[in-house]
Amino acid sequence: MKTFHSTFPAAPEIGDELLSVPSGVAAGLVTGAGAGVSATGAAAAVPAAPARAALIAIAPMVARKGLYNTGIQSLADAFWAASLWRTVLFVRGSSAPDFGGLRFAGLAAGARLPVSFRSQPGRTNTVVAVIVALIDSGLGMLPTAAWLRRLRPDLDLLLQADPDGAPWGPKPTEWVIDRVLDTARQALRLGAEVIVLPCNTASVTALEHVRAEVGPQVPVIGTVPAIKPAAAVCSTVAVWATAATTASSYQADLIARFGGDADVTGVACHGLADAIDRGDLDAVEAAIAAAVAQTPPGTEGVVLGCTHYPLVVDAIVAALPPAVRLFDSAEAVAAQTLRRIDALGRPAGGSGTVTVVNSGRPGELPASAAAYESGRLLGRVVAREG
Repeated sequence: MKTFHSTFPAAPEIGDELLSVPSGVAAGLVTGAGAGVSATGAAAAVPAAPARAALIAIAPMVARKGLYNTGIQSLADAFWAASLWRTVLFVRGSSAPDFGGLRFAGLAAGARLPVSFRSQPGRTNTVVAVIVALIDSGLGMLPTAAWLRRLRPDLDLLLQADPDGAPWGPKPTEWVIDRVLDTARQALRLGAEVIVLPCNTASVTALEHVRAEVGPQVPVIGTVPAIKPAAAVCSTVAVWATAATTASSYQADLIARFGGDADVTGVACHGLADAIDRGDLDAVEAAIAAAVAQTPPGTEGVVLGCTHYPLVVDAIVAALPPAVRLFDSAEAVAAQTLRRIDALGRPAGGSGTVTVVNSGRPGELPASAAAYESGRLLGRVVAREG
């Protein structure tokens, strides 16, 4: 949990009002020079970049006054984090704290900060909302994110994709570990207090590394293929996954531990996840047909062992024999995430924002996400905030 400590006298309350402003409108400028936002929250339309520059310029003064003590790497990081969002946190009241003649009137340039800060003399100020970061190279995070959205619509989601580095599956293990760790570190800087890896490759290679990096105070939820429930009710099971996951000792261990008496076969679905990321439905159909051909005859259950595959579940169902049962872990991962959030023991409701970061940069869902129901659900939220 991130905290702010204020030591200046007569500090105003911050976060009593969250007002939406258009992207590109600078609010929360340093006042005293006659521009920006007044202490009563009147916004002026000015470019975003000068606002951020002004805020970063006064960061050392804010730190010296004792306002900043959050565990984020720098106050500049906090302002940059706020700039990923599209609501401005206004200072309310007749006065604002004075830092060497500069009046600090608020936060961020054309930004949304989905948490409520309260600053009062002699009191610790707490970030109330829980932000959940979901990390994947591409669209595989969408099914879990969509389940979180359905189960708890007020939860604030941070979707961190990596189009520059995708796909992760064929990459060397150390490369993937470093990439996932860098993304997790950014998630913390952006205020995330729960991290989900809705990606089998990331979970196979980097889950324990992420847990060691962030410490026990930050829940990290990985993705495990639904082998156990499938083996409990089916005597023959095929696990559809990427080539990297199929060949991994991680999956072999899961089969040995949870396969029970079932006959479990790994099926490498070459090219399926990549085709889903591209939104290439013809290539998706061809990859599914190839996977069906590799699936042993008489298979009773198919485990979707890649988080991308639920996005095309209808096409998979159509290609398999009618009696075959499908097993997917997206809903279970979402439910476990909510249990871990609730275990934090504090209010978890936010404003239901969905923010997208692509390879470390503020962005939006790719056009290919609109080919899938989960992408359309989340895309509507992003569009409303845009």
